[in-house]
Amino acid sequence: MWYWNLVTQEGKIICKKVTTEQIRTLIKAGHLSDDAQISKSKSTGFRGAATFPEFQPHFTSREAQTQANVKGKGFRDQMRAIAEEDAQQRKWAGFSRFWKSAGGTLMGIFWIVLVLAVLGVGGYFLVTKVLMAQ
Repeated sequence: MWYWNLVTQEGKIICKKVTTEQIRTLIKAGHLSDDAQISKSKSTGFRGAATFPEFQPHFTSREAQTQANVKGKGFRDQMRAIAEEDAQQRKWAGFSRFWKSAGGTLMGIFWIVLVLAVLGVGGYFLVTKVLMAQ
């Protein structure tokens, strides 16, 4: 059994009797900080919970988990940004393909018209030169 000096929101200190397993559960849940005052005796020996060897591994694993969650959040944010960019590209992909194909078609028509215009102008001058020579 352990005794935990719990400080309420009003600043009042309440001494709670808890088991080792309850303390471990409180640490894992994040409800017991490393400087929470606990003791084996109700009257003396209160010190920070992280100073007891029984609980040090639990505080260490909680800290490692917190660091991993922070790194994981960064990766989640990056993945979300990539997904949004992909969705944007997919949204405009059909429009882009349309303009590329339409642009290719329009350029093809432009070149055909240009060649026909050059041939027409050349033919006109050729015909007018032949008619003037007669």
